[in-house]
Amino acid sequence: MEKLRKELFVISGLSILFSLLNVGFSLVAFISFLFSLGFSALFVFFVFKIKSVEKPAPKIQVLRKFLEYLPFVLLAQFILRRATPSNIPFAFDLFLVLLWAGIFFFSLFIIFCLHPKRIAKKFSGIGTIKEPSKPKGKLQWFAMEILSWLDAFFQAALLVSLVHIFVFQFYEIPSESMVREFLVGDRVLVFKTASGPTFPLSKVAIPRMRGYKRGDIVTFRNPHYIKDEASETKNFVSQLVFMLTFTMVNLNVDDDGNIKYDPLVKRICGEPGEQLMMVDGQLYARRSGNDKFIPVEEKWAHWNLNDLDGETKQKIRLIPFDSETYSMLEAAEEERRNFDLKAAATEAIDLAEKFSDTKMKIRAVMKNAPKDVPYFAGGNYSVRKLFSSYDEITRDLLMSPMDDQWFEKFLCGWIGDGDFDFGDDLYSEALFKYNVMAKIYFGKLALKSAEFVLDGKSITQLSDDEDYRKILSGVQNLDVAINLLDGRSMPIFPANENGKSTYIPENRFFMMGDNRFNSLDMRHSYSQKTIPLTDLDEQSIVFLSKVSPQLVEAKHILGGTVFRFWPPSRIGIPGVGYKK
Repeated sequence: MEKLRKELFVISGLSILFSLLNVGFSLVAFISFLFSLGFSALFVFFVFKIKSVEKPAPKIQVLRKFLEYLPFVLLAQFILRRATPSNIPFAFDLFLVLLWAGIFFFSLFIIFCLHPKRIAKKFSGIGTIKEPSKPKGKLQWFAMEILSWLDAFFQAALLVSLVHIFVFQFYEIPSESMVREFLVGDRVLVFKTASGPTFPLSKVAIPRMRGYKRGDIVTFRNPHYIKDEASETKNFVSQLVFMLTFTMVNLNVDDDGNIKYDPLVKRICGEPGEQLMMVDGQLYARRSGNDKFIPVEEKWAHWNLNDLDGETKQKIRLIPFDSETYSMLEAAEEERRNFDLKAAATEAIDLAEKFSDTKMKIRAVMKNAPKDVPYFAGGNYSVRKLFSSYDEITRDLLMSPMDDQWFEKFLCGWIGDGDFDFGDDLYSEALFKYNVMAKIYFGKLALKSAEFVLDGKSITQLSDDEDYRKILSGVQNLDVAINLLDGRSMPIFPANENGKSTYIPENRFFMMGDNRFNSLDMRHSYSQKTIPLTDLDEQSIVFLSKVSPQLVEAKHILGGTVFRFWPPSRIGIPGVGYKK
C-alpha cells in the first residue's frame, strides 16, 4: 500500500506545483487558480485517507475519478490564465506544457494500475478489490444513474477536447470557394497531429511531421482576423463547441453576429522558394536561379461554373455570371493579348489630331459659340463611368473654346518614349494594355460623336452606326474584364525589391480557393480601394481592387483535409479520383 501512496503523492505534488506556477491575477485567472489548487488539495486529502486495506474500493474509485479529471482541470487553468493579456516567456510555457504532459501520462498510468483487476497484482497486500455494492432504494439508484450519465458525458467531452486539440477536428464548408471539391455544407475531417498542433493559447507546439506541396488542401487560421488573447479564447471555445456538437453549433461570430471565416480551407498554390504571378487565370511561378516564369498546371482551378455537369450545378448556390459574360471576358483577354502598343500610340495621336480638327470646324460654323465655358479638367475615370458619360464629356470638350490639352494628354499621355518593354511582368503589361484600350475606345467614340455633330446629326443616332456598335461591344467586353480582374489575375508576388526578384520564404505558403471568382483568399484583403490600372500614366483608368497578396506561416496551418463525411452522397477522400 505504501508504494501506491508514494505514486499518488508524486502526481498530487506535481499538480499542486503546476497550479502554483500557473497563477494569474486577473479575476478569471485567479478563480481558475483557486479551483485548480483546491482540486489538487482535495486529491491529496483522499490520498491521505487511504491508510488501510479495509474496504478500499470506494476510496480507490474516488481516486480514479480524481485522476481522470485532474489533467483537464489543469488544462483549463492553463487556458484561462492566457485568456487575458500576458507576456509569458516561451521557455516558461514550454516547461508548463511538459509538466502538464507528464501529469497527464502519469495519471493514465496510475489509472491503468488502479483497475480492480490489476491493482492486486501491482500492489501487494491489497488483495482483491470488489466493486462497490449496488445502491439501495429507487431514489439512490436514480441519483447514481444521473451521476453516471453526467460522468460519461463529461468524460466524452473532455476526451473530444483533447482529440480536437491534438488529433483531428470537424470543419463545415461555409462558402463555395472550393467548388467543386467542396460544396457549402460539406463536413470534412481535418487531421492535425502531423501538422504540429499548438498547445491552446500558447506558442508551444508538437513538432511538425509533414511537409506541404502545391495541390494540398489544408485548413489554416485566417490571417485577416486579429489574434489577441480574447479572440483566441473565443475561437478556441467556439471550435470546441463546434466539435462537441458535430458541427451543428458555431459560436465563432464577429461583433455584428456574422460567422467568422476562421479557420479557412484552401489549396496550397505557392511553395517556399517561388515567386508567383497570375494573368488571365494562368498561374505562373519561377524559382530562385531561374529568370523565367513557367506556367503552373492547376487541374483543380475552376473559372466558368456554367461548364460543370448539371448535377453539380444544382448543388451550387451562387454562379457569379453566365456563359455569355465569361465569353465577353475571354474576348477582351484575347483582344488585349493581340493588342499592339506601338500601333495604338500612332492611332491615339491620330485620334487627338482629328478630334481637334473636327472641333475647330464645329465651332467655326456654330452661331453664338460660347466663349466663357471653363476649361475641361477631366477626372479619374473607371471604364464604366467613362463610357456611361462619354457623350457629356464630349459635349463639354466641344463647348470649350480652349485648346484640347486634356483630350490630347488623356489619349496620348501614356506614350512616353515609346518603349513598352515590360520584361517578364505580364501582369503589369496586361493592365497597361487595358488602360490604353479603354482610351483608344474613348477616343473613337468622342471623334465619332464630334463627326455626327459636324454633320448635323444627333448623338442619339449613333446607335444606328455599325462602327459605333462595334466600339460599344468592345467596351462592354473590356468593362467585364476589368471588373473581374481581381479574381482573374494577380501581380508578381512577393513583389520585386530594387529590381531583384524575391521569393516565398521557408515555412510560408500561398493559398487560393479552387473557385477563383468566388474565393476571398490570400490574394485579397477584406476592403476595396480605387487604384490606377498603371502607374505609367498620370491619367490612368482606375478600378476597384481588393488585391493584397499575403502568405500563411506553416505554424498557422491546422492540418490537411482527409475525409468528407457529410452529406452521405458525397462521402469520400478529397482529391481522390479528381477529374477536371
